[in-house]
Amino acid sequence: MDETRHLTTEPERGAFSMRPLFSVTVIAIAVAIGAGSLVREKERLAAELPLSSVMDSSGRADDPEELLSGLIDFSPPGTVTAAPALPSPRVSLTPGRDLRLILNGTVPTEEMKRQLFEAARKAAPELARVDDRVVVDPAVDSPPWLPGVPDLLGNLIATVQEPELRVDRTVAWIGGATDDKPGLKALRDEYQSLFSTRGKASDRLEFDETKPAPAPLLPLVLYMGTWEGKYLFEGSLPTLAQREAIRTAAIEVMGEKKVEDKLRVSARTVDEPWISMLPSVVSFLLKEGTGTMELVIADRTLSLSGELPGAEAKAKLLNLLEPVRSGGYEIRDELKIRNLKS
Repeated sequence: MDETRHLTTEPERGAFSMRPLFSVTVIAIAVAIGAGSLVREKERLAAELPLSSVMDSSGRADDPEELLSGLIDFSPPGTVTAAPALPSPRVSLTPGRDLRLILNGTVPTEEMKRQLFEAARKAAPELARVDDRVVVDPAVDSPPWLPGVPDLLGNLIATVQEPELRVDRTVAWIGGATDDKPGLKALRDEYQSLFSTRGKASDRLEFDETKPAPAPLLPLVLYMGTWEGKYLFEGSLPTLAQREAIRTAAIEVMGEKKVEDKLRVSARTVDEPWISMLPSVVSFLLKEGTGTMELVIADRTLSLSGELPGAEAKAKLLNLLEPVRSGGYEIRDELKIRNLKS
């Protein structure tokens, strides 16, 4: 009885022990077939890709494996892919021809673009112009160093000749020459405080006794108001033609005896592109104003006070001043509308 049971149960044990081996063999064959299919698929895609898709802008052929890895996802199910880093902002300043400074780059906001341009324009030496080529792209990042760049840019232009600056996510370098040792040290300290942790922060600033620091421009200042029964004009303008145009506009409305001209002319005064429309503003205020009119330009602010005959006249005046606002100046409106009630 024991031998018979042994003979009948042994084949069953043998059959049971073969099942795991058979399963493993089947899985291995399936994996091999799948891998071969993937290889053949990659070869087919490589053959079908046009030449332009495997060449970069310099004409260098890219690695087909790298290209195909973007077409076929070999990541295990459930794998979390990290979000790509935001593009980096960049700012650069280079000297151009004809006493120009070229301001270039990409920043996340219009406000940052305005701050960069105003800092450069305000510090630019006499007769120099700033070409604003900065582009706004909300998709770029806003790293900690970016808010400090406008001040650095202005101080650089005001301190050295041939100023150069380039900053982005990985690179920062600064250049220029001056005979101003204290100014040079202050500029270096400011630059290093912004980019001290940057691996590639290059300082190309030089002390040069033959290159004096650029002379700063005088701010634009103008006052129009009443004084001893006359309209008084004081301040500083860049050109004699601008002074004469404002004076003429006032005399045409008030008469020569009612105008006191104490304006001065200095080529070092900031020359804003909208100064040419100031005679029209003066003429409008003196013609339409029903009371004492006042116009003050100081600290990059244009202030208006007095009385106008109606809301339409006020709207027309503010529309006339739009170039001043778009040029970065604040418009402070203290105008009143005349009360028409009897």
